[in-house]
Amino acid sequence: MKKTIVFLVFLLVAGLAFGQDQYEKVKDQYKKVKTIGLAPLQSGGVHDEQEVMDLLNREQEAIAAVFNHNDALIKIFLQHMSGDMEIGSQWFVKGDRFLSNIYRYVGKIFNVGKWEWTGEKPFDAFVFPIEQDLGDIIRQYWIVVIKDCANIVLWKIEDIAIEKIEEPIVPTIKEWPSRISLKAESKPEPPPEIKPMPKQERAVKRPTRVNYFVGTGVGTFYSCFMEYWLFEVGAKRNLFGLMDVVMSMSAGMPIGKEKSDWNTVPIVGIGLQLKLFDPFYLGADVGLSGKMKEGLKTQAEFGAEMGFHVGNTLGVYLRARVPLDEKAGWNYKIIGGVRIFF
Repeated sequence: MKKTIVFLVFLLVAGLAFGQDQYEKVKDQYKKVKTIGLAPLQSGGVHDEQEVMDLLNREQEAIAAVFNHNDALIKIFLQHMSGDMEIGSQWFVKGDRFLSNIYRYVGKIFNVGKWEWTGEKPFDAFVFPIEQDLGDIIRQYWIVVIKDCANIVLWKIEDIAIEKIEEPIVPTIKEWPSRISLKAESKPEPPPEIKPMPKQERAVKRPTRVNYFVGTGVGTFYSCFMEYWLFEVGAKRNLFGLMDVVMSMSAGMPIGKEKSDWNTVPIVGIGLQLKLFDPFYLGADVGLSGKMKEGLKTQAEFGAEMGFHVGNTLGVYLRARVPLDEKAGWNYKIIGGVRIFF
């Protein structure tokens, strides 16, 4: 019995030692990443410095994840944001390495950890340093915000030594007072009072984020009686980072068996898409649909749409629309398709 217990303890200790050794090897390895935008922190990415500031003000949880929830570093970061923070732009190429990558998936914040860019094409990003004064050195944390997906990345940490300047020793000369004072001693003038300048807040106009798209899809029109192929063009504008306004124009071409009796149908619409959790959304729209067949009329419609985005360039959707006029009966449309954004 004792031999069995000793043997089990030996296996346990050996297993822990082996696991620790493997962990030390794996934790210093860099994950290979060749695609950006599959799990964006913000759909549509960021396009200028104001959008970067809006993102950093909004994504407090992501900022905490960048610094591993170190309260001291988070405080320094917030102090830099309240001051004049200079934001630059830089392209990163294959082989560049990073210490973290904060992204959102199914509404939650995750960290890739150490990673290396292995994609053939370079990616563009906003770059700025956060400085921590450690006395003898200044430690710089270089933050990267990827333009295509708005993911917040810790690029590198650098230490800059502070050069000490020794002041020369100036000998003091003792002045002997004169025996006879010919002039009355003048009182020193008080230093001028320095009044602090009032802080002037700068109003910054929020930039518009607009994406244009083309799309295609298939659907059933007029109570699933006739199949149509759809071609679509439009634009999408983001509002407050929470929803999108979508305007589109499309044309539906009949492809069913009796397509000669049916017309090509122009369709226009405008709608709102509310982000449930990235990358999924739910929306509603209203619009007009042209005359599909002799005896039918142009009709106003309303409906619902749901879908999801794959990165920043591809969207997949399912849409259903019904007429506003009850006399049109069950003259509805069900369409499924894809959109390419640029």
